[in-house]
Amino acid sequence: MKNFAWIFGLLVAANVGSAFAGERSPQEEAALVSMRQSYTRATGASPTAEDEEKMLAEWKSAIIRDAARTTTITSPTPSVGVSASPNPTTGAPSNAQQILQAAMQRAQSVGSVNQVVSPPNKSTLSDGELLQKISGTQEPAKIELSARRDGLLVNGRVFADPEGAMKAYSYDVVSGDVTYQIASNGGFVFKYFNPSIGVDPVMIGSAVITGSGIQINLLNGSTLGGDSAVPMPRGVLVARGVNMFVYEPGKAIQTVSIPDGWMLAQFQRGSVGATRTVLLENVSASNQQKDSSGLGSLLSATQSLGQLFGVNKKEDYAFLNIDTGKLIKLNISVDGKTQTVMSNCRKRNNFVNDCATATSFQSLYTPNGGRNTLHYFWQANWYQTPSGPIGVVQEGGLVDLFIIDLRTGKRVTAFHRAMGMTSTDTSQSADGVVKVSAAWMFQDHVINDAASFLSSNPDAGTEAAKN
Repeated sequence: MKNFAWIFGLLVAANVGSAFAGERSPQEEAALVSMRQSYTRATGASPTAEDEEKMLAEWKSAIIRDAARTTTITSPTPSVGVSASPNPTTGAPSNAQQILQAAMQRAQSVGSVNQVVSPPNKSTLSDGELLQKISGTQEPAKIELSARRDGLLVNGRVFADPEGAMKAYSYDVVSGDVTYQIASNGGFVFKYFNPSIGVDPVMIGSAVITGSGIQINLLNGSTLGGDSAVPMPRGVLVARGVNMFVYEPGKAIQTVSIPDGWMLAQFQRGSVGATRTVLLENVSASNQQKDSSGLGSLLSATQSLGQLFGVNKKEDYAFLNIDTGKLIKLNISVDGKTQTVMSNCRKRNNFVNDCATATSFQSLYTPNGGRNTLHYFWQANWYQTPSGPIGVVQEGGLVDLFIIDLRTGKRVTAFHRAMGMTSTDTSQSADGVVKVSAAWMFQDHVINDAASFLSSNPDAGTEAAKN
């Protein structure tokens, strides 16, 4: 009990000391810089001020816990006041100050900014126990799943997690599998559910932010380290450099090599598990797009303008089969994914605002809530159908919509309009049939069975298709 009281006093002293300081220490600032970078790599977005405070608080707690475990206390009955003032009889620093100073020195000398900012899973489940929890309580029922900005529509009704907003999710209408990601204590939690067979949300793992990336803690006790992680309909996909690690409950972790010059796209809209296909992003194009002030940005913007109207290609994305390694390049530009948000602004005059920060982040939606239709998330989708896996891709900006056989690479033109299409969309019924639609000139154009359309039309690259 005395030890508990001592640790509690130490936490209070640290918080009070920080409040009186009025500004962050150099070690705290260094930790925040590292954690911001890891957060952005993991989510594609910048952390909010609230997220930063949570991450910093968890980092401080981790250091204090480490200090409490590793520092020997010489006094048999330590006493810590909330002011953490020096020892009144000797003028020397109190125990609390000594421990905090030692912890901060360790942070500076051995890189403790790489400490995780959220504790790992405290409980574990074997693969068999987890499979039992997600095996379902009823016979499979046909369902409808569709995306919305925060959550999903399940049979027309809103599903959202009360514990936090969904940062990312992936689902498969045919199987009913859904895995989603929510923010939690400066890290993330991955949950799986399946409304088709009556499985309520079950946590399958958690992610913690570290100075070097993210660490995924699975319920079976395994861990995965990487630069980013995205949910699959039934599991999690983790990317690290030129490798990907595929985790599905009850299966061995699969290691997949990423081709040179490519990286895993942050958002995976299609059914990765069922189609065995992921979406990749071109590293060079991504770096060029991030260089917002340089010649690379100007060149990229010029190429994108031509690509928007079908003048030239920008193959910044590609489908990759994780089993065979087959790569299918797509004429989709990386530039459509970024929205810029200005914050911490004050008015200088009637025409100019001074902004302390300008944050660029991948946005699936425009500021007014509509779809950012040039974002790759809305331009590429892929499904498992009764006749095999297919992709539906809007290429050349707004000009072409193709249906692609993901096994052979055959592609068929679904719709083409030189002046561009107003909107496109895809959906899949519970029977696995994919419907494709496009709109322009106040008219809707529909293909009710994309797989059937693909099989009955010639490849867009053949002579028959050109005539």
